[in-house]
Amino acid sequence: MVVDVSIALPGVEKKKEEMLKAKPPARKGAKVKAADGTSAKQIDIEDIWKVHLERIEKMRSTVEAPVDTQGCHKLADPLAEPKVHRFHILVSLMLSSQTKDEVNAATMKTLKDYGLNIENILQIETAELEKLLYPVSFYKRKAIYLQKTAKILQEKYDGDIPDTVEG
Repeated sequence: MVVDVSIALPGVEKKKEEMLKAKPPARKGAKVKAADGTSAKQIDIEDIWKVHLERIEKMRSTVEAPVDTQGCHKLADPLAEPKVHRFHILVSLMLSSQTKDEVNAATMKTLKDYGLNIENILQIETAELEKLLYPVSFYKRKAIYLQKTAKILQEKYDGDIPDTVEG
């Protein structure tokens, strides 16, 4: 896929020409390469994406990150019945936004110790749920969303996660 950045960003053509003429700052490891046969205003997004993906894969092959051991896929109780297991994964995903993996993992442990299932989420007072969720970012909103989600799952999907996005 080739994107014409002059269309996407008006005025970028002149700025790009100035940048190409200017001498790049001397930085260790910095390299400037001309695009063979392509105009300065075209960038092959797919090729750039592939290069970045390869670099990320290479970097991640030698380093373990918190998501590898404490990511959402690791936080559900593997011994729980399938419906509860799926609900654990959903809750973990809902709590993970803007929250560090370590904090999400600790909060999920607290919730599982409490008895994390749809019935308990529906019965608990919102203020009490907020206390359990306090370490995660936006805990007040997430408490409300979690209870609304549990209610929908209970009423429309027999307390289970639907198989498809459509339900």
